[in-house]
Amino acid sequence: MEDSDLPIEIYNEQDIFDRMREKVTFRPKYTAIAYIKRGSLSFIVNGEARTCRANQMLFVSNRNVYTASMISDDIQLYITRNNRFSYKSPNFSFNHFEIFKLIAIENESAVTIPEKEFQFIWSLLDNIYYQFKKVPASNYKTDILMHLQAGLIYAIIGHLELLDRPLSFSQTNRKQVVTTSFIELLFENYREERELKFYADRLHISVKYLSICVKEVTGFPPTYFLNQLSMYDARIRLSDKTATISDIADELNFSDQYAFSKFFRKNMGMSPSEYRKKALETATI
Repeated sequence: MEDSDLPIEIYNEQDIFDRMREKVTFRPKYTAIAYIKRGSLSFIVNGEARTCRANQMLFVSNRNVYTASMISDDIQLYITRNNRFSYKSPNFSFNHFEIFKLIAIENESAVTIPEKEFQFIWSLLDNIYYQFKKVPASNYKTDILMHLQAGLIYAIIGHLELLDRPLSFSQTNRKQVVTTSFIELLFENYREERELKFYADRLHISVKYLSICVKEVTGFPPTYFLNQLSMYDARIRLSDKTATISDIADELNFSDQYAFSKFFRKNMGMSPSEYRKKALETATI
């Protein structure tokens, strides 16, 4: 699928089939979500079978390679792709912690949504598809898509919270405020600042207290969030053969290519060159 300056991209089953043609193995360039209205779709993901059926959504990660093992003849679906982290409008009250948690559940199995709620989500998807595919470029197209995208995210987060999968927290104590502020700062600065001291200094606290807050609130140390965002960027850049690995290391503010390769291998279990080779051999959607 082509890159876009729009905040969200959306494709239906015919778009996917046209893109994949005879290739049944693919990897999304960015983290995506598949929504199945009718029929079923099965994947083999890293040797594990996953099936998505009617009234379900499936988080599709760009760190995995998917092999479509079964697609029913009556399949009706949408796949959405949020372009990078385009959630900075002051009109939206969700924060980057919520968006990060939404992305972070990418390895879960399909999530079932009650039919009435799914119909509402599908109506949003229909409107997003119409705006994305049918409406000519204008000064308002991006804004309309951004607000429809926000409605979709709110609907998904709200449903997942009902499933006892809380994706947000109210800022009722100091540690929660610190954690939210840290995530916000991280989204703005992670490409240039890789040391926790930078974030602790900006928040006027010690690195130790920052680590205590983030670990207690989220269950993960602050370095986890930094590494996840850096890996997200690294995988996207490695999927494009125009930049050298040395250039990517420099863009992500690693001291050199060796340090970047060591970081990437530790998090992905393979070298950047091995990942790039696999990525370029696989169809992307």
